[in-house]
Amino acid sequence: MTNLTVSLSETLTAYLQEQIAAGHYNTPDDYIQALIQQDKARKEHLEPLLLEGLASGEARPN
Repeated sequence: MTNLTVSLSETLTAYLQEQIAAGHYNTPDDYIQALIQQDKARKEHLEPLLLEGLASGEARPN
């Protein structure tokens, strides 16, 4: 596993701490990993749909 240092503003740090305190995540690492996984999944799902839409041609009214 690779270590990565991330600097956050006080506002983002407070939000991260709130998420952990609320029990949504156990550690800051868990939260960051979840965000990256969600972003990756969204891109893997959404990008093909967008490309399909672009390839479908001009929009035509029904």
